[in-house]
Amino acid sequence: MGVRAHAAKSGRFWQDGLCAALWLAALAALVGAAGWGLARAGWRRPPIPTMRQVVVPRGGTLWGVAATCAAPGQDPRAVAREIRRINGLGPGRVLHPGARLLVPDYRAGAARLAHRPQDES
Repeated sequence: MGVRAHAAKSGRFWQDGLCAALWLAALAALVGAAGWGLARAGWRRPPIPTMRQVVVPRGGTLWGVAATCAAPGQDPRAVAREIRRINGLGPGRVLHPGARLLVPDYRAGAARLAHRPQDES
């Protein structure tokens, strides 16, 4: 192999390496920007609920209680399952007016987070 052929191969090697480095830098910048954007958009863990006791009203349902305790945008079905678990309610158990239930109040937890001063970083 001549000197020119070796120099051409060597130059191509550096071009390929530079191209790969630029692609990796662009990918790292994209991933970093996406992570920063998600953090600024408020992607946080769900609020920690405040536990409280509620009295089941006349005509009240587990779904209704769960809907009043769920944070905005939270699925009431998950809250209803949690209320069942906390209170030992089996499937098909009828709620009677006046019954007292211990419930997780995610709505109050979300309001607490909304009013907390944010760190300026």
